[in-house]
Amino acid sequence: MVAKMKIRCVDTETTGMPSDTERGHALVEIGWCDLTVHIDGDMDVGEPAGELVNPGRPIPVQARAVHHISDADVEEAINPTEACMILNDGDHEYVCAHNIDFEKQFVGIGDRKWICTYKSALRVWTDAPGHKLGELMYFLEIDKEPDFDVSKAFPAHRAPPDAYVCAFVLRRLLRETTMADILKWSSGPALVHMCFLKKHKGKPW
Repeated sequence: MVAKMKIRCVDTETTGMPSDTERGHALVEIGWCDLTVHIDGDMDVGEPAGELVNPGRPIPVQARAVHHISDADVEEAINPTEACMILNDGDHEYVCAHNIDFEKQFVGIGDRKWICTYKSALRVWTDAPGHKLGELMYFLEIDKEPDFDVSKAFPAHRAPPDAYVCAFVLRRLLRETTMADILKWSSGPALVHMCFLKKHKGKPW
């Protein structure tokens, strides 16, 4: 089949989340999984892949508790610059992530455009009980799709499995809306439908 477009879904694990009071966080793992869109409309999810990354600084306990990657694990790993080069090496036209506002702080993609499955999912599936990758995987019953390999989707909070799930979420989005809308939503703010404050948590704004 002739390919119409290729989109690279990426995910990263890091030493933490940059903030006004704490900077200098870096990559500890990258993951990627390509979604190929064919001329006839078929869409194939590729194999997930990944690399551990030496961040050049200790991994805090709080971050390790999420992804379970230790300083010893990344001691001989590639550096963040090499990691970004790997993610950019390919014939993909777009780069997709589930929360591009976070990934943009760690990954440069040259002149390619970003796609955000999180911002798009908020628009398309307003009735979802949550919009994290794992929540969408079960809400949309992606785990029941015939070409979905559950073993490649775990452990959660590791870059290759999360990139794999992201590719399936993106495929569902492309089946239910247009690329033009996805690009428009991805370039704007996240539209939150449900209140997240304690008193009214879970209620529509």
